[in-house]
Amino acid sequence: LELVEEFIQKGSAERLFPDQPVPLRLRAKGRTALFSVNSQTAMVDPKDFIPGLLHEAVRYYSWIEQHLGTDENESIRYIHSIRSAFQAEFHSD
Repeated sequence: LELVEEFIQKGSAERLFPDQPVPLRLRAKGRTALFSVNSQTAMVDPKDFIPGLLHEAVRYYSWIEQHLGTDENESIRYIHSIRSAFQAEFHSD
């Protein structure tokens, strides 16, 4: 999620996959973006990729909340704030 948030703010971001030394990168390239995991790179359309990623993140935290009984409202609110920032930045053109 931090990767997406930084990408929205700066146009590029890099993080390590949680608990593993696997780099994740997201970098704007014109109207597309390059998404890399380790040494594998794919060109993605941020207008499809980011909303899909955020949707699946909400699904994940909702599942965790439902099946494990944890309170994931803070994580879900964080995702919604990232979604709002994305919509403001990428749907203004």
